[in-house]
Amino acid sequence: MPNRVVLAWLLATACPAVADDASPDVRFAVLDRQDASSRAGAEVTWVGVGVARRVTLLRFDPHVASVHPRLGLGGYAHMPLTVLSDAGTTDAGTGGLELGGILARALTPELSGVAHVALVLPTASVAAVDANTVAAIARLPDLALAIPKATSVRVGVSPVVRARGVFARADLGFDVNLTADQPEREPLMLHIAAGVGYDTPAGLVAVETAHLRLGGASPRWLDVIAVSARFHTGAFHPYLAIALPLDADATANVTAAATLGVDAQLF
Repeated sequence: MPNRVVLAWLLATACPAVADDASPDVRFAVLDRQDASSRAGAEVTWVGVGVARRVTLLRFDPHVASVHPRLGLGGYAHMPLTVLSDAGTTDAGTGGLELGGILARALTPELSGVAHVALVLPTASVAAVDANTVAAIARLPDLALAIPKATSVRVGVSPVVRARGVFARADLGFDVNLTADQPEREPLMLHIAAGVGYDTPAGLVAVETAHLRLGGASPRWLDVIAVSARFHTGAFHPYLAIALPLDADATANVTAAATLGVDAQLF
């Protein structure tokens, strides 16, 4: 009898580690990717640059995550790359390589929580800082990855709600710059984001918004709104999104960002 009680307790505490596999796919376009699933994918974003001459700016973002299905513990990695074509010349640059850990727990049948902590390695190109910064509209909360030759720590938490096909998520995160290719470190970055969507057997649609506070002597907010669609096509999940800047500073440099991507469940 005591052994059965111990076994029952272990099963009860282990099962809530992650959300039910039958729950909707709650992935968004500009919100944090970290969740309870193990996936790999890549996306490409065309960024409309608000200048008179013809400029082509593309952002590539490969990413991978692995999470233990019972413990809810795992890790992830991603590093954006940009390609800028201007006046007959083409330049490419890398962003910061982000390596992090994930903790995902189911709190109730409808509510789960995700936390992540990461270290950004100093791989961001100095020459591509402008392209990396402008292209960050595609994923505004990841702006810290554009800081050239920077080492940063990132922390974030996200409640996720699922109920009868409707899903929602909110993100709260902080980025602390430790070192950079400049005399002074970048001030603390605060980013908040939220999204809501509806899942169907064919796919899902979502609306989301992200906001990032830049510190320093003159603190200001950058704001983005996006709509996205994801398609259920078996092992692979293609998706697309359109992001629009809302603040005056961003709209002076960027008109819109269109993203096309695909990811797949690893196991």
